[in-house]
Order: sequence, then structure tokens, then C-alpha cells
Amino acid sequence: MSAKYLIFGATGSIGSNLANKLYSSNHEFHLVSRNKEELKSLSEKLKCTYTVADVLEDNFIENVKTEISEVKGIAYCVGSIDLKPFKMVKEDDFQKCMKLNLYSAVEIIKAYQDSLKNNKGSDKYLHAGSLSLAANKSLPVPFKISLLESNASLMTLRKSIG
Repeated sequence: MSAKYLIFGATGSIGSNLANKLYSSNHEFHLVSRNKEELKSLSEKLKCTYTVADVLEDNFIENVKTEISEVKGIAYCVGSIDLKPFKMVKEDDFQKCMKLNLYSAVEIIKAYQDSLKNNKGSDKYLHAGSLSLAANKSLPVPFKISLLESNASLMTLRKSIG
């Protein structure tokens, strides 16, 4: 099997737009999302393979690695935003945000690190989704505090693997 681009969060707006662009450019890619019906429909439209997986579940990466072992690029387009005033943010909110936006991304990079290097794709990692939300200047900082925490960690992660 030849190496493909891997898109996590493929049924969201950023992931599906990226998949359409890769399809238009005749690239091979594999879609990953937790929404089975939307994922199946998108994969049929774009004539590509897919895996149903939720990055918040333990061992999600094993399901994906079973389906696709070699990649030449990864797009992590998973994201969610939980806007609350700072005084209402609980530790569980931070934990879920970090799992969704950082820990799962780290698991993916670790799982495919050798494959990316072997396929000359070590610099081909994109983290989209919540990053664009954190950069939104119209949202007051107290409403995106947990998101900012995970994005600061992501910037450090990017520098350490880049």
C-alpha cells in the first residue's frame, strides 16, 4: 500500500474542505472521523478509504493504524470549543480540551513518526480546527482560556518536532 495523507476530523468543515482539495489534486488520502454516516458518504464521494474513530476514546490510534500504516502527511482537523466564563471552567473542561487538542495529536504523531520520516513527510503535519478559534480576536480571553492553554502546548509541541 502506498503512503497517503491522513485527515483526522474529516467530516468537519476544515477536514472536508482539505479532503476535497486533495481529491481535486489527485492525491491519495485516508479519512478519519467519529461520524460513521457522514464519513461513509464523504469517502464514497471522494473515492477514498476511511476509519471510524473518536480521538477522545482510549486506543483510538490502534484502529487507525490497522487500516493505514504508511502516511506521507497528517492533518489534525479535530476541534471543539467550549466557551464559558473563567469562573465556570472546571478541571474536567481543561482535561477534555487538552485531550482533544493536544494529547490525541501527540498520540498520532508518535504512532506515525517513523512513517513520516520514511516517506519524507516529517514536516507535513497540520493542526487546524481549534487553533483558528483561539486566534479569533472577537472572543474575550476569559471565554477561551482552556483553548488558549492547549494551543500554547501545541505551539511548543510543533517547535519540538519541527
